[in-house]
Amino acid sequence: MMAKDFSYIGFVGCYTKPGQADPFEASHGGIPHDRSKVGVGVIAIGVSHNGELSFLGPDPIIKADDWPNPSYLTVLERDDQRPEGLKIGGLCVVSEQGYGKWQAFSLKRDNLSISATAVGEPIPTGGSYPC
Repeated sequence: MMAKDFSYIGFVGCYTKPGQADPFEASHGGIPHDRSKVGVGVIAIGVSHNGELSFLGPDPIIKADDWPNPSYLTVLERDDQRPEGLKIGGLCVVSEQGYGKWQAFSLKRDNLSISATAVGEPIPTGGSYPC
């Protein structure tokens, strides 16, 4: 199925740094985890007319190596007052890590896939994990 065939497209962020699946592991005796990287970044999920979910891969639209711990996402609606890359909507993502940052991304859907491109410069959140 092609990206244009889905009724809805959703986005999923995740923790990507080792040990971050359980934030209380070290300080509160949480469940020990494998120390390997947990997630791959922000992925796009297609929802078909009959409710079936499909990964719109083969790769994440925002890779964990480029944007670690993309744990909080917000979808931007269309707004003609926004910068050029975001007028038709977009995605805002927080990189939840020490000295975290926030970034807006434009989204592009073609027949086969979804892609994301950073718009402007990242903004420091002034916080650290967990944001």
